[in-house]
Amino acid sequence: MKKVISIIMLAVLLTALNVIQVFAEEHSEEIPDMKASITLYSEYDEVYVGEKIKITATVNSENDGARVKAVWMVNGVPVQEISDEVFVLQNGMQSELNYIVPPQEGLSKMSVSFLLYDEEEQLISSAKKTFKVNKKIPVSILSTTDKTKAYFYEKVKASVQLGNDTGRYFEYKAHWELNGQKIKGYENKHFSVGETASSSCPISLTDFVGKKIKVAFVLDNGIEKISRDIEIDVMDYPPEVIYQRKVEEMRNTIKTVEIECELIRASNVYKDANLKNKIGYKEKGSKGIYVDFTGTYSAKVSFSDGTVGWVPYRNISISTKDYVDSKGSPDDELKEIFVNENGYESETKYLIWISLKFQEVNVFLGEKGNWKLVRSSMPCSTGKNTTPTISGVFKYFQYEKRWDFGKYYVAPVMRFHGGAALHSRTYKPDGSILDPTLGKPVSQGCVRLKQEDIDWLAYYIPLNTTVVVY
Repeated sequence: MKKVISIIMLAVLLTALNVIQVFAEEHSEEIPDMKASITLYSEYDEVYVGEKIKITATVNSENDGARVKAVWMVNGVPVQEISDEVFVLQNGMQSELNYIVPPQEGLSKMSVSFLLYDEEEQLISSAKKTFKVNKKIPVSILSTTDKTKAYFYEKVKASVQLGNDTGRYFEYKAHWELNGQKIKGYENKHFSVGETASSSCPISLTDFVGKKIKVAFVLDNGIEKISRDIEIDVMDYPPEVIYQRKVEEMRNTIKTVEIECELIRASNVYKDANLKNKIGYKEKGSKGIYVDFTGTYSAKVSFSDGTVGWVPYRNISISTKDYVDSKGSPDDELKEIFVNENGYESETKYLIWISLKFQEVNVFLGEKGNWKLVRSSMPCSTGKNTTPTISGVFKYFQYEKRWDFGKYYVAPVMRFHGGAALHSRTYKPDGSILDPTLGKPVSQGCVRLKQEDIDWLAYYIPLNTTVVVY
């Protein structure tokens, strides 16, 4: 009985297995191979170095929902920014490559590919488009800076306007240059040029007075460079401003000598050198300027309160201060400005200026308002503090061949006020120099010069020539 049951169970099992096999064969489906087609589109077949291009890939596939990997490649090299992009396939799906055409020496073509891979890295489909590469820069640079001349203190901004009639967009390197050197802070590695573009750069002119500078804007695509130069003449202050500044400099530089004095005892002040006609009274210690020492018994003093009058010599103390300017003579231009601005005139075509401050004699040729320096900076010695050379405007009125004082002599002599004269230094009777001093006040009021200088003056300067002592 047990044997029969076992046989029956085995038969049932075999029948069940057969049914399962038939069911499986009837319901199995073969998953078809993954297929796709790719179409690449770009508006142009020729591109420029530096151009921002856009390429669209359109994928057609019946395998909707399948996961694939999409890769863009340029000249066989993956574009890393979008590599490993994962697609879930749908019919008509698109991918877009935005790419700046790089500089490639020696290459005139560029290939762009779009590839699809399955999850096992097997290539499903690919498409490639080849572009011709133009290495020129199709952009024009127009200068909009209208200054060709500028004063060094002006704020100048160099600027350019860029023209682009291609309808495309580009990205270049750009920078500004000054005399061939890049201007720091005005370099751009990603300068975009669309339908229009512009750039500007402030330029400091302070270091280029009197020179011509060249400012340039430069575009660089890595292969070709184009630039636009802007030349600017850098000028000093306007002539009228320069002149006024020179006048100010002259007035601050060229000043007369005023010898200070002080009353050592209280004193009356008189109207005249004979000490008559009292006009005031001054306390001991009153200060003033020593104006005139020609009086026999008195000196003329201009007091600090404005009183001007004569006081006895015995009542005043004369300053021993050295009033000579140790910095030396002003330049010739300032000297000409001095005599012209002060309106000095002369009956002859010559004018003499004796400078007390600089201890020198200058000679001018011309006329009022248009004096030109013809002999400059002849060193001299004027009157010492106690017997100063009188200041003012005088006239050369007498020539004398020689003044002989027994123990010494001077020659020649050109008198311009009383006993005040231009003459040589002092000589001993034997003709040797007695006092060689120059450039320092040491005389009794006359103006001593080198022999060659006084000889020149005596030869060329006519009588009635104006002599300015200042």
